[in-house]
Amino acid sequence: MVFRQITLFSGILILYATAIILPKIIWLSHSQKTNGIFSFEGKGSAGERIQLSYSFIYFNYGNEKIWFKGLGNMHLKEGSTVPVRYQTNDPSDAKVDTFYGIWADTVVYGGEPLLILVCIFLHRGIFPPGSRILIKLKKPFLSIIK
Repeated sequence: MVFRQITLFSGILILYATAIILPKIIWLSHSQKTNGIFSFEGKGSAGERIQLSYSFIYFNYGNEKIWFKGLGNMHLKEGSTVPVRYQTNDPSDAKVDTFYGIWADTVVYGGEPLLILVCIFLHRGIFPPGSRILIKLKKPFLSIIK
C-alpha cells in the first residue's frame, strides 16, 4: 500500500492518541467524585539525591477511610478539603480531581513518544517533502518513494 506522508502520519497520530487517551477516559467515566481530606505531606526518594514529595489524602467510603498518595507540593494545611475521584469498584484507585492530578502522567508518558514521532515525520532527511511511503508485508516493510 502506498500512502502520502501526511496520511500515514495522521493515521498513526490518531491511533496513538486513541491508545493513550482512551484508557483515561474510561477511568473517568467509571469514577465517582467526592471530597477528601489532606492529612500530611510525605517525602520519598528516587535514587540517592532526588527527593519526591507526595501528599497523604483520605476520604470516607461507606464506613471506611480510604487513604491514598496524591500529588506532591500541594502546600495545603492539614485538614484542608481536596477534590477526589475514585473508582466505585476499587475505591483505593483514587486521584486528586484536578487537571494535573488526572492527566499529568498521561501527558508526560504519552507526550514524549509523540514528540519523537513528530520529529521523525517532520525531518526532511527521513521523509523528504512530497514523498510517499510504501508499506509491504515483506522486507523492507517500509520504503520511501520520491
